[in-house]
Amino acid sequence: MADAVAAAAGFGPHQKMTLDADLVQVLTAGDAVRLEELLMGREGCGGDDGGYRRTDVALQVSINVGAAALRAAAPRTGTSSLLGVTSNGNTALHLVASRGHVELAKLISEMAPSLVATRNKCLDTPLHCAAKAGHRDVAACLLPMMRAAEGTAPLRAMNQLGATALHEAVRHGRAEVVDLFMAEAPELAAVTSGDGVSPLYLAATTGSVRMVAALLRPSRDGTPSPASFAGREGRTALHVAAAISKGMWPFL
Repeated sequence: MADAVAAAAGFGPHQKMTLDADLVQVLTAGDAVRLEELLMGREGCGGDDGGYRRTDVALQVSINVGAAALRAAAPRTGTSSLLGVTSNGNTALHLVASRGHVELAKLISEMAPSLVATRNKCLDTPLHCAAKAGHRDVAACLLPMMRAAEGTAPLRAMNQLGATALHEAVRHGRAEVVDLFMAEAPELAAVTSGDGVSPLYLAATTGSVRMVAALLRPSRDGTPSPASFAGREGRTALHVAAAISKGMWPFL
């Protein structure tokens, strides 16, 4: 534990802690048993770097693994191995989220909660990765953890494209993930992207009646959807629906 805290405290803008190659292989394969073995096998590893390999290159992604966060999270022994990144800035949680390994996502989120809101070099959170790939179960695992840890800020996080996780789910046609967001985090439908585009406008441009309906569906208690209609250059989802699909009109 002391090694993990010391390593995290030294994680600055000129150092990168690299995920071990064996660990990356296990994470991408989704092998939970082997992951536990690797992490527990590193208990008490010697060396000043706490088991990390460090590269003196400028860090292009900000990773929230400060000593205070680690103490608050109280991670298990061996967790320090999870705090590195790949060349693209992906953490262990990004890797499993993008591949749909829900069991590993739960395990890593519990062992290293600070990774839940961490961004890679594209500014994607693990939730962005799960949304893009359409992994509903992983997104369902991450949503409450993000909300519990940091409030709504990480949920509204935008990547380099200025897109939230909901925008990415819509962009990639992940209707089941859109349904999940509207059930568990409907406030995201009110957030416009960096260029002023709402998830509803984006859904309308895809011609997906199902996603448009999901974004406009009232909540379980009957509260109207907070979805914004905003789009580019003063256009709205109504303009797009009129031009693309009459099937959307009953919902708009």
